[in-house]
Amino acid sequence: NAHIYLLEQGITLMPEGVAQFTLVVDASGLSRRHLDVGLMKSLLKVATVGYPDRLGILVVGPVNMVVRTVWTVLSRLIPKRLADKIKMAKSPRQYLTGLLPSHEKAGDWLP
Repeated sequence: NAHIYLLEQGITLMPEGVAQFTLVVDASGLSRRHLDVGLMKSLLKVATVGYPDRLGILVVGPVNMVVRTVWTVLSRLIPKRLADKIKMAKSPRQYLTGLLPSHEKAGDWLP
């Protein structure tokens, strides 16, 4: 429920004319003991079933072996349309900076 609340709050802050949002998953230091595949699937479901046209892109990073392994499993369980929106990035900041117009930069809080 907290995730739904945060998404709803973010949507209310979106400027007029903006219809999609970007989610960033900070995977810094993620290891096997942190994994909760059920939670990951639940969060993906919230973002894609509750907001299927709102999710523009989901960036996960920094990517390590655990993240790659989880993605290999999850990518087979989700629709291709969703899988195409999920990007694995060594540096989410660099990845997002590459998508922005040259006069904008990604937030300093990004990993």
